[in-house]
Amino acid sequence: ARCPACRRAADRYPAGYVELAGAFLSTHQEEILNLIRNLEEQEKQARPLERIMAMEVQNGRCYVTTTGVHLARRIGEALARAYQANWILPTPTATGSSACTGTATDPYEAGSSRP
Repeated sequence: ARCPACRRAADRYPAGYVELAGAFLSTHQEEILNLIRNLEEQEKQARPLERIMAMEVQNGRCYVTTTGVHLARRIGEALARAYQANWILPTPTATGSSACTGTATDPYEAGSSRP
């Protein structure tokens, strides 16, 4: 018998989604991906079923899927704190499932000046 997180991964049915975009991502990609991996390790200590299912970077965007909503939310909150990113906190989908989405973009991309 598999644990719920393993079943989700095998079924390719994520509970959490995180999407990152913007020029900031391409210039800080390695740093951001390391932050996400470190958060997963921390989260697994408290919630062993919270894992990253996939992390893909393509066309200037990074897509992260997770087995639970807690990790997705923690990733979004950490990115907002670390990079003052424009972050839309995870919300339930229209279907009522436990999936959540969020998007972070470069806060300086729109032409505003750095503090």
